[in-house]
Amino acid sequence: MIRKSSATNRLFAEIKMTDHIEIRDAIINAAVTLAAQKSWEAVRLYDVARDLNLTLDQIHRYFREKEDVA
Repeated sequence: MIRKSSATNRLFAEIKMTDHIEIRDAIINAAVTLAAQKSWEAVRLYDVARDLNLTLDQIHRYFREKEDVA
């Protein structure tokens, strides 16, 4: 099921896949938003991927591990 309720998802849907800087920023923003909702230690890259309707592999194109996002 695709979640379309968050502003982050709408933002990501509008981003062209060729604009890697904006995609990277969207991933960082989603991680920060999730960290604000719960602790940074509780945030997983899987959670970020799910929030953006991406796969974990797509997230790993930009960040190898969670610490790279910080």
